[in-house]
Amino acid sequence: MALFTELVANTCMVEIGAAALKLAKKNSPDGVEVWYEIFERITHSMTCENSGGCEYHATPPFLQAVRTSLERLVIPTLIVLREEARDGGEQKYLVQWVRLLRLLGITDKTIRERHRLDRKCCNIVCPARNSGVPSTKKNTCTECHSVFYCDRTCQKSDWENHKNECERLAKATCADLKGFTSTYIGKRL
Repeated sequence: MALFTELVANTCMVEIGAAALKLAKKNSPDGVEVWYEIFERITHSMTCENSGGCEYHATPPFLQAVRTSLERLVIPTLIVLREEARDGGEQKYLVQWVRLLRLLGITDKTIRERHRLDRKCCNIVCPARNSGVPSTKKNTCTECHSVFYCDRTCQKSDWENHKNECERLAKATCADLKGFTSTYIGKRL
């Protein structure tokens, strides 16, 4: 499992596998099955009940490596696999992808939260964020001051997703500031 963890954590293996699944067409699945089997092994490692006798039993470092590798790929891959399945493509790729995400507890909310904490663009469909290219310019939401965007375009396109959490984050930030101020400065806001 150590080698598998190393490959997931330090190579483009997961990215290549996700790209292969996205490129699979209903009439030409050549070469995709190998990648499907890798994701099958990852899933198996999390569900196997034979922890002593199975060489693919997930360890905490492995799970963290898989989660980190997949988070950036989740949304673009899911969109393509859904479209492909809807158009008559292979359903098993979509089913496997969704199962893997559920096992890892990856949701759009967990992805947004991770990017918010890492001060990365919080727009789930941001091309720069999904390519892994760091964005130098960051816009912060003027209401909650808790989410970040590459630019105004990303911020505007994410408003439908963000508006529901904006007020909650603004209140939480305000409460945090009040507690911080009263504790460390001795004043109330």
